[in-house]
Order: sequence, then C-alpha cells, then structure tokens
Amino acid sequence: MAGRRPADPLLLPGQKWLTVLVLLLPTAFLALRSPLVLLAVPPLAARFWSADPAYWDVRQHYNAVLMPILFLALADGLGRVRGEAPGRERTLPRRVALLVPALVPVLALLLFPTSLVGSAPPRLADARAVLATVPDGARVAAANRLAPQLTGRCTVSLFPYLTRPGRDAPWGRPTAEWVAVLDRPDDFPLPEAEMVRARAELADQGYREVAAGGGVAVYRWSSD
Repeated sequence: MAGRRPADPLLLPGQKWLTVLVLLLPTAFLALRSPLVLLAVPPLAARFWSADPAYWDVRQHYNAVLMPILFLALADGLGRVRGEAPGRERTLPRRVALLVPALVPVLALLLFPTSLVGSAPPRLADARAVLATVPDGARVAAANRLAPQLTGRCTVSLFPYLTRPGRDAPWGRPTAEWVAVLDRPDDFPLPEAEMVRARAELADQGYREVAAGGGVAVYRWSSD
C-alpha cells in the first residue's frame, strides 16, 4: 500500500496506543523509570503486529500476563525515584500506594459499561435452560461466550470450527454431535457475517435445532 511505513503495523490504529496507556496508567507511569519495563515489549509487539483486533483490544485478557512485569517495574522505578530525591523517601511511596489502587476502579468505569455492574444478562435463566438440553459427556461445538458454560461437563470445541460425526477431524479437534450458538454472534473467532453464515449452513450438514431461548440455540446432528 502506497505511503505505508514498515512500523505502521506496530503503531496503527490508535487503539494500540490506548492499550499502552491503559497498561501504564495503573503504575502512574513510574514503570517507565525501570529497564524492567522492556520485558513487556516483545509480547506486546507480537500482539500489535497481528491483524486481529482481539490481540490489542483493552477488553481482552491478553494484558493480564503483562501486569506482573509492569508492577515489578513500578517497584523498581519507585526505588530509583527515591534514590534521586532522598528528601521524599517517606512521602513518595505513601502517595503512590494511595494513587495506584485508586486508578484501578477509575479505569474500570471508563472502559466498561456501568450498566452491566450488578446486573445479570437478560433472559439468563432461559439461556441456561437451553444449554441444559446438551447432555453431560456430549461433544459440542460452542460459540466462544457459551463454551465456558459447558466445559465442566462436555467435550467442547469452538464454533464454527466443527466436524460432524462420520468425518475425519483435524488433529486435536473432536467431532461434534451438538452445536450451541448465539442468536447475535460476536466477531470472534470470525467476523459476525461469517458466523451467521456458518449457522445457516448447519442444516445442510445434518444438524437440527432442538432448543432455543434467551438468545441461545442448540442443534443436534442426525444421520436421517
């Protein structure tokens, strides 16, 4: 693409800079005073190089593994600041100890909808009843947000990557007699349009809808 610089995949779009800001803000940016912060650069750069927005979205879990590094860098950076300003040795750690915990709820309120706090998803009971139609021990291909509800009692693979019974499955992927999907799919692991198309093709593969409600539908494969 004309005008594209080699570093653009690491720097653009601007969402990546928001992720960097969110990572450093809980440390009051004191992590930048320590060379330990450089340990976070390789995994962060690898994520930013990806074309998948999930790897650099602040709402995903990928930032969790970086926080121990950043808080160690905070402790080291705090020690360096104290060494540079001996007269502030007692007051600075106390101020940082008060500031850092205060930043966490502020970030949470800014990044996530407050309407979700203390409320259950709509029609939750109906959705659970639909998922309960999948028997214990079944092999099921489930949407990303439904999979955690089934992993404790079923063998789960990720929809739309499924192999129907009687077909050879790729190594490590079980066949799926059952499928659990969302009426309004998100864009993971494929764009929403492709997820909708994959659901529409279930009937052609021998899956029949057996239960629906609460924004969830369950299909079962039949050889008939």
